Amino acid sequence: MRQPDPAKRRRTNTWAFVGLLAFAILAAGCTGTPTPPGGPASSASAPTLDPVLPVATSDADLAVDRQLAEALDVEFASDAYAGLTSVMVLADGRTVYERYFDSTATDHLHVWSVTKSIVSTLVGIAIGEGKIPGVGAILAELLPDHAEDMAPAVAGITLEQLLTMSAGLADDLPSADDAVGSILGQQTLDPTTGFSYANNSAHLVAAILVEATGVPLLEYARTALFDPLGIATRPAEQPTFADWADLNDLSDFGWYVDPQGINLGGLGLWLRAQDLAKIGLLYLDHGAWNGRQVVPADWVKAATTEHVPLEAGVEGFAPTGEVGYGYLWWTSLVDGAAAFSANGSFGQRVLVVPARDLVVVTQANLVSATRDWAPVDTAINDAIVSLIAPALS
Repeated sequence: MRQPDPAKRRRTNTWAFVGLLAFAILAAGCTGTPTPPGGPASSASAPTLDPVLPVATSDADLAVDRQLAEALDVEFASDAYAGLTSVMVLADGRTVYERYFDSTATDHLHVWSVTKSIVSTLVGIAIGEGKIPGVGAILAELLPDHAEDMAPAVAGITLEQLLTMSAGLADDLPSADDAVGSILGQQTLDPTTGFSYANNSAHLVAAILVEATGVPLLEYARTALFDPLGIATRPAEQPTFADWADLNDLSDFGWYVDPQGINLGGLGLWLRAQDLAKIGLLYLDHGAWNGRQVVPADWVKAATTEHVPLEAGVEGFAPTGEVGYGYLWWTSLVDGAAAFSANGSFGQRVLVVPARDLVVVTQANLVSATRDWAPVDTAINDAIVSLIAPALS
């Protein structure tokens, strides 16, 4: 019961390009009328920037941004980018590029595994509030109502192992009415084998947050993260997920829940590109937003630090550069600079390069049972090498 091969394709194709993606879009601009990939501009609209996001103000910045934006607009008009719905780039304290293709700034898309990085952020907040004792706590302590049903190996899994995908759990979410109980009742793989990407691990983290905070995950996320950042979550659709076929398009903000009403920890969240940009800016500023420390700075550092190095051959993952995994965040190098990213299947990502003061957001609608979405990532990679990198040098 898997999604159309996203897990392996994500690791073999998307992350191989993550470092170069930022390289491609660093100098993009914010003016001009976009042309949607693979078609005329009839269904495209000019961006409507969230008022809290920074914009260019000087004539010099505007002139540079305009020139580079025109080049990118021509590039993204190619059929090679069909399915790409939005690109946002924020650098040097301003939004330098924002484009929507066959979509608008108000459209919400499924961010897939970017959900995991949002859940990680909530863990950091909960630890800072004293609701969770720390990443060394074990499942038997964190989910006490299920302790009697856990095998010893499962009971001893730490929160850190869940956050680093090192718990040895199976990947597929169960279809049982008690999804959490079903996950906890399984036999683990050998955790000493290292990285084993699993949606089950992230969903247990979601269940831990519900247990620790005493409120539904969406309610806690609103209070602790979404409301402070001005991310609109009302009204909210919360359909029940029991099978991959249940993941239908939502019309607005939404977050799927398991049969017991727990919001999914590994996927199922619908957000706008500008919402993702806010998450990137929050992390770029060490967890602070408008002078308020929303996420503890030490958590931002810990979550985006490599805890598990990933090498070619790990579950088919063959990156072209140095890539690792933090606490439900990916780590990499961008032109020699440390970077980290929240990544989701089918073209969703939030990439942050602190040394370049850079945030890159992409969203795409590439879900298809017959179409491989990797070529779009390849096209973005080609744009980096042929169009943007020369301009930056």
